Amino acid sequence: MSPDRDNAGASIRDPQTWNAYSYVRNDPLRYTDRTGRNVDNTCSGADGPNCGGDGDWDPPFMPGDDSGATLCDPGDQFWSDSGCVGAPSPAPTPAPVAQVNCEALTASVGISGFNYSIASELWNDGSLSNYKDDPTAAVIAALATITYQGESEFGTNLRNNNVGNGRVAIGPFQIQYPSLWNSITTNPQNVFGTNLKAGQTFNGNMDANITAGISILKYPYTQYGDNAAGKYIGVNIKGRNPPVDVRQKQFDKYKNALVNLFENQQCFPHN
Repeated sequence: MSPDRDNAGASIRDPQTWNAYSYVRNDPLRYTDRTGRNVDNTCSGADGPNCGGDGDWDPPFMPGDDSGATLCDPGDQFWSDSGCVGAPSPAPTPAPVAQVNCEALTASVGISGFNYSIASELWNDGSLSNYKDDPTAAVIAALATITYQGESEFGTNLRNNNVGNGRVAIGPFQIQYPSLWNSITTNPQNVFGTNLKAGQTFNGNMDANITAGISILKYPYTQYGDNAAGKYIGVNIKGRNPPVDVRQKQFDKYKNALVNLFENQQCFPHN
């Protein structure tokens, strides 16, 4: 390759052409220079609106001998037979996803004392985000909500209760001791605490008790589906822990709103 010694291809409208040692605008993967004067591109034969009549393609900023050629803008990619070709349009920016107010969505369910903190506690303690079947996870979370409300008023009433036959219902999910002690796969003392008598206040781990309670609740759900709400009764005392028909009616009333809440993946991540 030799320099364009006579600058035959130079143009005052394209300063780069005065560099005798430059070749095809420093882009040999796109262009060639068959004459040593001008960049070749897509022209064939002697015709073409932007060809100089000799079959050579006139490069950007260099109209050459084509009187109809126009000057390309610096942002254009290249010159073609049909004129200047601009840079490709950037991909459209996706519309931003509207952020959900999780507190407001939880409050819209309409259950007294129920808030986003409690809902998140149930979702996380029950490991419900790991369910591959999202609708099932949402229904179990709904059942857990009604159960948590009925058993301990969302953890605000943590007194142990006498169930009879030596059994005591303990913790936010009122899990029966000692009959279920050996059924707990984790440390049972975390679930029940050390206050194991009726009338005492629960002193175990709240999250551990809730996790165990939801795990227990999953069994009646597999047996009874939506009718499982009335099957989980830790203890039945007047004014607390409503009997089967009342608990079931409570679930039926709020199920759709609760499922809609727990299916919202902005508020409750689904793996």
